Amino acid sequence: MAEVPPTVLERPKVRDGTTYQTLTNGAVYISGPLIDAFITDDGTATVLQACDGRTLSEMCEGFKARYGWDLTEEDLVDILGSWAKVGYLEGTRAKSRRLARFNPAGLLRLFSPLQSLYGRRLTAIVAAFFAIAGYVLTLLYGTDIVAALSTLARTTPPLGAVALIIGYYLGYSVTAFFHELGHALAVRRFDGEVPEIGIQRNTNFYVLANREVLQTSQARIWYYAGGLLSDTVWWLIAWIWWLLAPGAIPLFLLVPQTVYFLVFAYAPSGNSDMAKVLRETVGWPALARPGRGWSGKWKKASVKQKALELLRLAAAAGLVVYLVILDVLLIGLYVVYRLARKGLNRI
Repeated sequence: MAEVPPTVLERPKVRDGTTYQTLTNGAVYISGPLIDAFITDDGTATVLQACDGRTLSEMCEGFKARYGWDLTEEDLVDILGSWAKVGYLEGTRAKSRRLARFNPAGLLRLFSPLQSLYGRRLTAIVAAFFAIAGYVLTLLYGTDIVAALSTLARTTPPLGAVALIIGYYLGYSVTAFFHELGHALAVRRFDGEVPEIGIQRNTNFYVLANREVLQTSQARIWYYAGGLLSDTVWWLIAWIWWLLAPGAIPLFLLVPQTVYFLVFAYAPSGNSDMAKVLRETVGWPALARPGRGWSGKWKKASVKQKALELLRLAAAAGLVVYLVILDVLLIGLYVVYRLARKGLNRI
């Protein structure tokens, strides 16, 4: 991210068109034209709102007189520097990582009856059975899925291979959207606001939600689990659809979810939703992926945490070996897909 010109912070002025919406528990939704929106605390929002061209020393005096805040100019530079870097101050470049965004209020009202499912033990039990059913169906019919993908990949080369990669992404996108909607419904269940859902330039979906309402461990667990619940339902629906009426559409919905559940869903490492659920429920610390800081965190991890991560890595290795034996082309196409996603993440 580019450095902020020093002159921008001498007399900071907030960009015209910036809007502020007060949310529950002291959170504030800040948005502006062609700029990423954020949810922050009311104190930080107040500092940004006060940027009207005065000097930093004048702002400090104003905050002291009106609110009793003992802020220094260095404090203001720290706070406003981050806002300047994302384009909220005049003299900086307006930038956004998001392709499209919309207010999901109407959509959340449509799905509001589902909010009552959050926080209930029966919901967790049913979701667990759905996940088990998905794994069983994968064991029973995994070879058929690979055969269907192989046939499609070899239909009118290279168009079949391209269609497979695009179809995989589109199928992933549908379930990713409802994954984020699951998080949004969980926030609404605990009386929070969700002012924005959208898609980023790297093709990932996101939900911008007021998580300040998640005051208890149970609320945070159900927020993280909200996406997993949606994934589990979609996985079983896709399996049933494909078994009853095999075709490209259910196949493209099914395959990304199957890969997700075999390799990523229950990962205790990284920032997966399951990792966060485990941190809240059993107190496991974050387990880094191989790289910086990995060795130290791995040594401190519990035996159960290590075992779960090793099981996940073994499943991933087993999936690769399984596909290499049946059809190595599919591995190559998946590598192309992952590289394309990594490239988009750098946009």
